Formats: sequence, C-alpha cells, structure tokens
Amino acid sequence: MSLEEFESIQKWISEVGSLKRAIISGRRKSYSPKYERIDIRPVKIKEKLLLQFVYHDGKQDLTKNFAPSELNIPALLNEGYANILIDRVDETLTIRITKQGALQIHRAKSSTFNEVEVDHDRKKERALPISDEVFKALGIASY
Repeated sequence: MSLEEFESIQKWISEVGSLKRAIISGRRKSYSPKYERIDIRPVKIKEKLLLQFVYHDGKQDLTKNFAPSELNIPALLNEGYANILIDRVDETLTIRITKQGALQIHRAKSSTFNEVEVDHDRKKERALPISDEVFKALGIASY
C-alpha cells in the first residue's frame, strides 16, 4: 500500500462531521493483528467531537476516545487487518487489502441520508415515560 492510499483512508475516517461508523476487521495471511475487530464512531464529549474506538479481542472490549488529529490509521492497518468498512453520510466504502497489500475499494452511494448520531450519553428508550399514570398508581413515581 502506498502512503497516498493510507492518507486517503485516514482522511475518510477522521472527517468526524460526515462519518457514521468505521469497522476494521479480518486478518491478512501471515499476520496476527492484536484485535479481532475495531469499531470507530464519532462521539461528542464535553462539546468536543472525538472518535471513539472500541477494540474487540474476543474476550473483552477496550474503549478509547481520540481527537481526529491523534489518529494513526496507517499503524493500525500495518498490523495486518484485511477489511475496512467506512460508513459515511453520503456513501459507504468497503476496502479490502489483498495478500500483496493492494487495496480493492468499492464505493456505494447511501440510499438514505441519516444524521450522524454523536451523543455519548444516550437516553434510554422506554415503552412508557416515567410520568405515566400507571407509575403513580403503583407508587413507583410521585410526579
């Protein structure tokens, strides 16, 4: 892989405003990456847009947040990952790294225009709101 190709992948992932998610997975022949899969998504923490990395090793998950300027995607890819999925607002990129290190890139336009979800503390969706009359009747809620 050329430095130009690495920089393109780095750019696609670090554009936090249009990134929905990215998944780095699989392994190339004769490589043993540290993690089975890495999930990347934008999050807003303390009014700053960061990239949340969730590293899966098969036993436990490790979560770390990085500023887009701190990313080092080429170092990750050099560990021997074979597949990269970059889901953006306007398109989906599927990248496969061959045994020889060549990139096979497939682009598909997104059929739906979804807004990027960046909230870190998401509200839990409930069937009934806490203010429902049934909770007052049961004595669970007083408001």
